[in-house]
Amino acid sequence: MKNWFRTTCLAFFALPIGSGAVDSFLGALDSHPIWMDLQVPKADGPITGAYFYPKHGTPIQLNGKKAGDSLIMKESIGTKVTGVFRLALKPMSEESPKYPFARFRKMEIYGTWNKPGKRSTLPVSGYQTDPAYKACVMINPDSLTTAQSESFGREMDEHTKGEKANPQLEYTPISREYEISSCGKGFFSVHISWVYPSSQHELWRESGSARHVFDLASRQEVVLGSEIDSSKAKAFSEYMGKILNPTIAQKVPGQTLDSVGFDFFLEDTKILVGAIFTDSDGEGEVSAVEIFDTVPFQELKKYLRSNSVLQILGQK
Repeated sequence: MKNWFRTTCLAFFALPIGSGAVDSFLGALDSHPIWMDLQVPKADGPITGAYFYPKHGTPIQLNGKKAGDSLIMKESIGTKVTGVFRLALKPMSEESPKYPFARFRKMEIYGTWNKPGKRSTLPVSGYQTDPAYKACVMINPDSLTTAQSESFGREMDEHTKGEKANPQLEYTPISREYEISSCGKGFFSVHISWVYPSSQHELWRESGSARHVFDLASRQEVVLGSEIDSSKAKAFSEYMGKILNPTIAQKVPGQTLDSVGFDFFLEDTKILVGAIFTDSDGEGEVSAVEIFDTVPFQELKKYLRSNSVLQILGQK
């Protein structure tokens, strides 16, 4: 199961490299996600910092020096040196792989890590990101439940094992993934996706996806329908219909918003509202079609309950 993250966020600022402040990087040591905080001098000089594996959360101290674009740092636990980083710090290359949570892709680090006295090395890479994202890096999607008190794994099972499922077919998933896809301003979004053998034929495939938004403090799911003022629900549906219906008619002819309801998620400074449709190619392949569009907060606010938890999105 994929417990790795991509990011988007609502509104934060990036700390510039060489400012004397803490510069944060999200990346990987070999195949393991890491978060690294460094104080990088503008000129050559000493570096201090720490990094941790989100799975564990225990900081490992870093000390070293910067020479040009080269960073050499020793990691230590207590007084014992446990590893050495040899990294390059450069402006991000467009050809570089995109790391989750790395919204501020101004600088990248890459190089190697090795145990003291050992020649074998492991690859290291990462991107400058916002220090505020650290609050979401530690979230394990396995610990979350939906508004229906279901785990994500169970939700995927429910989508693929409906009443029409053939009990004689093997429902071993081809893929089941979920990831934190946004983080900021008191909320985070989770995107889940799956591919299963079809309920109609073992050679056919069915894929789907869903999106959830959670309150960062309570870890409770936020359902858009529950945040809309009930007296304004019809008007909100009509408003969204004007925005989305042309795209729906083009991508999933014959389907409407009324048949699926609304989903929403957060991306950078944007609030996206829409729906996820199920579409078949007529030859046994069933896939999810996501149709979302940006809704300015000032527009969404017109339809929200006065005490909606989403009111915070309008604060600077």
